Amino acid sequence: MAPRTLRRTFSYMQDIYHTQKAGKKWTSGQKPLRKENDMNKKLMTQIETLCGECKSLEKARERFPGDWKLPKEADFQSWILQSLAEWRTAGNLPKGTFWWKESASPYQRKGIPDILMVVAGTGRLCAFEVKRPFVGRASDAQKLAIKDLQAAGAVAAIVSFPSEVRDILQKEGIYK
Repeated sequence: MAPRTLRRTFSYMQDIYHTQKAGKKWTSGQKPLRKENDMNKKLMTQIETLCGECKSLEKARERFPGDWKLPKEADFQSWILQSLAEWRTAGNLPKGTFWWKESASPYQRKGIPDILMVVAGTGRLCAFEVKRPFVGRASDAQKLAIKDLQAAGAVAAIVSFPSEVRDILQKEGIYK
């Protein structure tokens, strides 16, 4: 089930989406045409589709008018971490592959990516800086850290969605 904040922020947009998908016209105050139980995964997939179609926040707001906000960066990070776990369970990532969410602190180097992963068997490091679509911007320190990691032979990139992570891992021959 989706986190409470995620349900609140995209509730209005979800109602419009499911109503239009059902071939009906949206009217304000209408009951939603969705199930709460399976909302998290479907919602994030729909957000990814929306971002791919609209290419900008302004176009997304035109297509789905109303008072809604993009989920927090932490929601996108959680979605990617959840996908990594599913891929390992399904056998798409080598068994024993290890990843963690790096938490920023004043005692560490600036710009370290949000998600770090060590691939089992090869010991290869993968680093992903997660940013919200449309509005997330990498700092100069984050861009420099990614450049340094890539120069050292690691797989490093700025991503927003699990599909971007999967595509990068497939390109590198890590995801089967």
